[in-house]
Amino acid sequence: MIEDDFNLDDLPSVELLEKERLPTTAGIYFAVDSNDQFWYIGKAQNINKRWANHHRYDQLKNINKKNTIKLKWYECKNNEEILTKLENYFIDKYYPILNQTKVEAKQVTPAEISLRKTLVKISKYVIIYGYEEDSEIFGLPTVFLKYDLLDHNPARILRSIFDANNRKGSFKWSYHRRLKTTPVWKTKCNGIGIVVNSELNVNYYIQNGEATTLAGISFLNLSSKDFDRYVSKRDLSHSYHPNIQKYVMT
Repeated sequence: MIEDDFNLDDLPSVELLEKERLPTTAGIYFAVDSNDQFWYIGKAQNINKRWANHHRYDQLKNINKKNTIKLKWYECKNNEEILTKLENYFIDKYYPILNQTKVEAKQVTPAEISLRKTLVKISKYVIIYGYEEDSEIFGLPTVFLKYDLLDHNPARILRSIFDANNRKGSFKWSYHRRLKTTPVWKTKCNGIGIVVNSELNVNYYIQNGEATTLAGISFLNLSSKDFDRYVSKRDLSHSYHPNIQKYVMT
């Protein structure tokens, strides 16, 4: 996976405060200071968008005040398996400081609290079907949650959860499509969109789902096998989310 003549010093880079100049390619990124100290290593299917709102940026920005940090990148194929193997390889090799620590807690807004409470309630009825980096619905990174098309119970329960949420506060879930048996809901918070709608075989997908988190809440994610077989190759709703990708927790 790694070229024989690989040399970290030869990798392209930008300064941390110029992160908007990062490429839109897939690859591994390295946060390294002027003393060649590795602070963080990660993977991304789109490095530029990954750093648009990176969870380590504030920590690195503080470090940068005393010791200039550069973001280097190693471009590779946009394949989750390859990205994960490379990320693990480089973390084991360089043992970056922040990869071994928890993210510092940030202040949670009332909107985030409301969102998380609702996500907890709906998590047992849906599965994360995928995401789009720039959806037509919001023009934002958007996660798609699916409930079973042929099972009317989830739609009824979800409707009651969202209606109750909308009565209690200012944070709202709105109808994207107000259908009687298979409605579609949407919301956005902190630069991320979420859409809840129906799909065939969701109850089957749930049985094979992989554990992940969304906004810090436990969810089931469509397995890699099911995503490749039923979404990548023959997704019946590509007109609804034409650039869907497998969701990867970031």
